Amino acid sequence: MPEGEGVPDRLWIFDSVTISNFSLVGRLDILQARYAHHLALTTQVVDEISRGVTSGRHDLEPILALVDNGIFRLLALTNEERTTFGKLSNNLGQGEASTIAAALHRDATVVTDDRAARQATRDLALSLTGTIGILIACVRDSTVPAANADLVLESMVDAGFYSPVTRISDVL
Repeated sequence: MPEGEGVPDRLWIFDSVTISNFSLVGRLDILQARYAHHLALTTQVVDEISRGVTSGRHDLEPILALVDNGIFRLLALTNEERTTFGKLSNNLGQGEASTIAAALHRDATVVTDDRAARQATRDLALSLTGTIGILIACVRDSTVPAANADLVLESMVDAGFYSPVTRISDVL
């Protein structure tokens, strides 16, 4: 399935990089509006985010609040997923490996901006999107107006996100 497309009612499993992009600019509401009750994080990703908060990254605290409130499902890996996770961990971080392993066995979409994780996801023929794909999809389904998506992207870039595009409205 092409990036940024797909049925919003399937499970969308985020890695820490992508979810952090939205949290850094205070726009986790965009994810809630588009994906409603289909957002998920693995325990490994939540652990990464928790370590970030402990080290002073308080801008990540809203993610943990959404997990605590059940907005994001917290996924513990099954035995089969842990086997896949072990194999993927040879080349990926724990958050990315757990996200891909869970998505593979749950027929879910992987949400990552990490280059190596994106390649591993493609190699496994999994559904994939990232920050830019989400913003494009939100504009296409009228969750977010194009001008607002451009402002969100600009804020993300200002916060340190490397974006392959400068404006969402230019790629629609």
